[in-house]
Amino acid sequence: MEAEQNKESTFARIRKNKFLRRLLVIILFIWLIFSVIYIGQDQLNKIGGRLVETGYRIGITDSVRRILEGSENCQTVRVFLENRERTLIDVKCVGNKSQTLPLTDINRKTR
Repeated sequence: MEAEQNKESTFARIRKNKFLRRLLVIILFIWLIFSVIYIGQDQLNKIGGRLVETGYRIGITDSVRRILEGSENCQTVRVFLENRERTLIDVKCVGNKSQTLPLTDINRKTR
């Protein structure tokens, strides 16, 4: 019988001992704060990644739209990337040599 009385459950000891109770509360609180920060940072990274991806897609769409609009009516379009430059023209317009081709700079157009 004495062995049973000495084998007091861990939870009963924690309930009786104020220091252990406070220590457990502090540990659980720190764990909760850490979890909230970790999950919040993960969600912010996902949102940031989606924003970057959306901006990238919008930029590509805008660039293609500007090239297509600039090449209408057999106009040439100048395209720049860093220190490289190309002048583009619609293939349908290459055979028509009697028409002069005005130059359109898509980087200087306003939206």
